[in-house]
Amino acid sequence: GACVCGLPGKRHGFKLLNLLVEGQSPTILFFGGETTGFHSVSPSLTSDVHVISFGPKQATSIRLPTNCPDEGLIGKSQLGVDDPTQWCDTDGKCCPVPRRDAAAAMLDNSATDNGRLIVFGGMTCASCS
Repeated sequence: GACVCGLPGKRHGFKLLNLLVEGQSPTILFFGGETTGFHSVSPSLTSDVHVISFGPKQATSIRLPTNCPDEGLIGKSQLGVDDPTQWCDTDGKCCPVPRRDAAAAMLDNSATDNGRLIVFGGMTCASCS
C-alpha cells in the first residue's frame, strides 16, 4: 500500500502512541477516533493511522496504509472512493473496523522489522457514516 501525506485532522476518542524510531526519532502515532462533534446525532468514526515524526527543524506527517489478512478486500474507503490506505470489502465492511476509544500497543518498533500495531476493543456503531 501507499502512504499519503497529510495531517490527522480534528478528532476525539483516538489512541495516541509515543515511539522512538531506531531509538532516536521522536514519533507519535494516531489511530482511529471520531471526526464529528461530541454530541453529533450521526457520528463518523475512522480507522486511519497517522504517524508524525519530529526532526530537529521539521515534522513529517503521513497516513499509513492498513491491512488485514482477509481475502477480497479492496483499496476503497467506506464511501467507495479509491483510497490506498483503507481496505474495505464490496459490502463496505472495513479492516480495521472504524472505532473510537480503543486500546492499542505497538509491537517491535525497534526498526529491525516492520512494527505491528495491535488494536483491541473500542466503540463502533452500526449507524455511523
